[in-house]
Parts: sequence; structure tokens; C-alpha cells
Amino acid sequence: MGAAVLEVPLAGQGLRSAAGELVDWRVSCFREPAGEALLDAVERRVRGLIQRFEPTVVAIESPSGVRLQMSPALGGLVARIRSAARGAGLRFVAVSPAEVRKRVCGSETATRKEMAEKLAERFEGLGRYCEGVGEVRIPVGRREGKRESYKVSSWQKEYWGPMFAAVGVGYAIVAGFE
Repeated sequence: MGAAVLEVPLAGQGLRSAAGELVDWRVSCFREPAGEALLDAVERRVRGLIQRFEPTVVAIESPSGVRLQMSPALGGLVARIRSAARGAGLRFVAVSPAEVRKRVCGSETATRKEMAEKLAERFEGLGRYCEGVGEVRIPVGRREGKRESYKVSSWQKEYWGPMFAAVGVGYAIVAGFE
């Protein structure tokens, strides 16, 4: 799970075009098996982040219908995050992946790598994580006369991808205030 905290300038401060400052970004790993224990752990983590950073909005990237069909537990996860936000009296927003890409990159068809690079340009300190997202390709060998095959570095994609997705969601929400 990726998490990002952006500070939104208050109206009248003349900082609207800054689209917020990145206060914190992180990746949380959970060891609990899928099911209620995992949902409880995620909800506790979200409540802890809410207590620590006192946000005004909790936003997630909305899962698509296909992802929800393939993983019914994903709906439960969204419900737990929504519950944590509303329990703290906060607004809960779900933004589609296409809307995030559009607000960050100007195109709904941007790749994860393009989005990571745009966010790294905007937020100092994220650049070192870019090569762990999207199109990192590692040769896995080749046979005589065959093209070399590649695979994505799965640990990097699984680790840094959610962090950039979270920063992208935060940026998209803040950009929506402009």
C-alpha cells in the first residue's frame, strides 16, 4: 500500500499553482494473510496516518470493475479505508486511474513510468525511485537465434509503484482544487 501526504496551500496565500507540497511518502507492507486480519491491519495503518498527519481529505485510486471482480476483498479494503476516513470526520474521495494520469501528465494514456517521471520533476526527492517503476527491464537470457526476453523487476514495481500511485492520487486531488 502506498501512502502520500500533501499539504494544500490555504486560499488567499497565492500558492495555488504550487499544487501542494509533498510532506510524506511511504510504502507499507503487510504480512497478514488475506482476509479480516489484513483488512484490520490496513484500517489500523490508515487510522494511524490520519492521527499523525491530520489530513482534511483521504483519497484513493478507485479500483476498476475488473479488479473488483477478480478480487472481491478489494471492495472490503476500500470500505475499510472509507470507514477510517469518515470515522475521523474526513472527506473520502476515489479517483480513477485515468483521471490521475490526466491530471499528472495531461494524458489518460500515460504510462506508470511517465507519471513517475512527472511527479519526480514536481516533487524533489522522488527522482531516485523512478527507475523502480514501470518499464524497468532485466534480461532473463536468450536462446540461440531467438530474441532476448525481458521481465519487469517485480520487487521494484511492487514496492515503488504504489508509492508513486499514492503521490499521483494526492497530486490529482490537489490539482482539482485549482
